[in-house]
Formats: sequence, C-alpha cells, structure tokens
Amino acid sequence: MIKLSYDMQVYRRDLKEVLKRTDNVVELGCHVGKTSEVILYKLTTGSLIGIDNSPEAVKPLEKLSFHNENFSYLIGDVRRHEVLQEVTEMIDHCDVLSIDLGGGYHPDTVFKVYYIWASTLKPRDVLIRNQGLIDFVNSAITTEDMVSENGWLESCGDQGIPPQIKEFSLWTDKLDWFFWIIYLLSIYNPLFIFYFFMFLIFFKKLFLSIFNDFLFLLIILHFF
Repeated sequence: MIKLSYDMQVYRRDLKEVLKRTDNVVELGCHVGKTSEVILYKLTTGSLIGIDNSPEAVKPLEKLSFHNENFSYLIGDVRRHEVLQEVTEMIDHCDVLSIDLGGGYHPDTVFKVYYIWASTLKPRDVLIRNQGLIDFVNSAITTEDMVSENGWLESCGDQGIPPQIKEFSLWTDKLDWFFWIIYLLSIYNPLFIFYFFMFLIFFKKLFLSIFNDFLFLLIILHFF
C-alpha cells in the first residue's frame, strides 16, 4: 500500500495505522527525529533506520539512538547510491518505507527517491509526505487499469540495486551541459580554466557539491 499526505499530523497518524510492532522501518528524511519517536513508540521487536542529510540532525539522532537500541541512523543524501547500498547491508528486509523530504518541495525528486528505494527494498507499505504528489494524483485521470498492491510499483520488476544510478550522481541533465561547456572552454582558452579555479576557491562550498567527478578530473588533466 502507498499512502500520500501533506499535513504532518495526517502523515504520523497514517504511520501509526500501518505499523506493526515487529516491522523493520526505513525513514528517509527523519530530520531531528520527531516522527522517528512516533515510529519507535509503536515498535517492540522491530527496528528503525533513519536517514537525513542535515547537520542539525546529528545530535538529536545520537540522543535518540542512545535511548533506543532498535534505532540506528545515517547522515547522508538519500539520492546517493552508496547510502542505499549501506542500508541494504544493514537490514535483511524492509516492511515500511517512510519518506518526508520537505513536504512541500520537489515532487519530482521525491518520486525518484521513492521509485529507486521502493523497487530495491520492496516494502509492504510506503508513506510519503509531499504536497506536489498529492496534487498530481488528484488531478490526473487515466483509463488504464494498472495498480500495485504493495508499497512498490510492480511495473518496475525485480531489479535490485541498479549498478549505476544517474539520478543519484547527477540529478538533472542540465548539469551535464554545464560540465561540457566548462571543459570545451578550457580547450579553446587555457586561461579560462585558471580564472575558473580561482573563482572556485572563493565559492567552493556553493559549486563543488554539483561537480561531476569525471569531467572535473578531465579539466584538471587538461590544465596541467
């Protein structure tokens, strides 16, 4: 079953309704652990893995882990292949997948994350908090009868973890053009790459996070 919500109270109420005391739960976007506490209250012999990319989440999740032996957490980006790989090594199966990546933001990103994680973990139930996805589902009309009974889309097949997930390393194809433009400019004008590196020194926190490692290496090799 897949349940969508936007209101936080509805989201947590839905969790309480689907959770079983023995469930193994994976929570994407656990933030500082408020929803995690709701999940843990329902679990007895089950377990919870929380994942978030926010530095503010570290201390609250450490505290939550200290008081709950069945809770573990990862600080990482759920779009990255290695994070998904690590979770699959921590559990033998997932009963419930809970996704809250901001609620009102980026339904395209949320769906990509859902699709990859659900098709890999094959959960019984999935709960997603996102306004855009609710708007899309309620606004869409189809004449085709295609319904999945579990928390993952049966149309995705039994793929397991894809060997290379482009969405995790490069979220939009627009960035591909960005890297190629930089590379081509460095070929025609070697001085360009020098000024570009100087620019990065001052703005590295903003730009280094979006760099494609392969093309970045090509640029460096060309410069030297």
